[in-house]
Amino acid sequence: MQGWISHPAAAPEANPVVLHFRKMVDLARKPRAYLVRVTADNRFVLYVNGVRVAAGPSTGDIAHWRVETIDLAPFLRRGHNIVAAVVWNGVQPLKLPANPKVWQIRMAEGAALMKQTAPNFQQSVATGLHIEGKGDAAILSTRLGGWRVRRDEGHGFENGYAQLKKWFYVAGPSEIIDASKADFDWAGPVEIGPGWVDAVSAPEAARRTLVDDPLPQQSYVPVSPGKIVRGDLRGATRFPGRSLVVPANSKVKLLLQRDAMVSAYPQLDVSGGAGATVKLTWSEALNDADLKKGDRNLIEDRKIFGVHDTFLPDGQERTFAPCGGGPGAMPKSRSRPRGSRWSCGACAPLKRAIHSSRQAVLPATTRRSRGFSTSAGGPRASMRTKPTWTRPIGNSCNIRATPGCRC
Repeated sequence: MQGWISHPAAAPEANPVVLHFRKMVDLARKPRAYLVRVTADNRFVLYVNGVRVAAGPSTGDIAHWRVETIDLAPFLRRGHNIVAAVVWNGVQPLKLPANPKVWQIRMAEGAALMKQTAPNFQQSVATGLHIEGKGDAAILSTRLGGWRVRRDEGHGFENGYAQLKKWFYVAGPSEIIDASKADFDWAGPVEIGPGWVDAVSAPEAARRTLVDDPLPQQSYVPVSPGKIVRGDLRGATRFPGRSLVVPANSKVKLLLQRDAMVSAYPQLDVSGGAGATVKLTWSEALNDADLKKGDRNLIEDRKIFGVHDTFLPDGQERTFAPCGGGPGAMPKSRSRPRGSRWSCGACAPLKRAIHSSRQAVLPATTRRSRGFSTSAGGPRASMRTKPTWTRPIGNSCNIRATPGCRC
């Protein structure tokens, strides 16, 4: 099926890539129904007027590539509307000679372990977005054109196996977001900044078979991020209930623990801290001196060892979130259903290290309309869960997890 669009410079060799798509729709009245079928290679999150509406596709294969059917009517209004989508693809093609032999393919797969920026099982044809509108919604169909696209130069992926080294790892990559280069306003009412171009047809992405996804969309359910069980900052134990200030030119580590299994995406809100480096490390249990895991309640002499995400603040008030929830992709074990990122265990500590050259502020818990926003991040999303996030209030440097359980 045709109707796929992409960025002019989004060839497979460009992966990993994060693309932002948008289109303006002018409606004479608010519709009762506005059905679209949406899919992407590799993953997408769809927004209408700045509100997160849907995500997908569910994991399939090239012969069974899943398509979501979504009613946009509840999110539309009379007049101008912006429909936007973030699409990301971390699948890097294997470097193979022409007509490769089996052993050459196996060698290339082995070499890719230290470089691949997608789960090892993940298939891809070509990066792109496909939307098919029904009835009045046909105007949104990507085959009709009118879509704009921009590459997010500040959002990238890192190989998780290269971070762990000691352990075999073929799940999704970790992420790095550089706020000085990232695009935070791509789903807003107007285009901001350079780099926006007309999306181009991507017929190579159409070389697959689309099938309807029988699974419903995931919903959002707030969850507590846990509590501080160790920290080298004065007053750390009041976090996330109250705000904390991270002094300039300091290194701070906070360890958060949940007592029950949870799957979640993190959100990090930052104000100040230009030149700082923030790392979030994830593990289902702490490790002893031999890197072995035992009782998940043991903390005192244990260390965290796992994959980590990296955020680079630019001094402005920013909200950092993985691609699955906002502006990446990383299941820690098992499968990756419907774009989930991490699979975490029953007691999932989080170590947060801040290398700060300027003072940053960690705000207290806040509530917003689309979810529970806390100043600490829970474990990454896994089996059939999805989160939602809100913007920070005031000056902040804040980790918040607001995941949802899809039933």
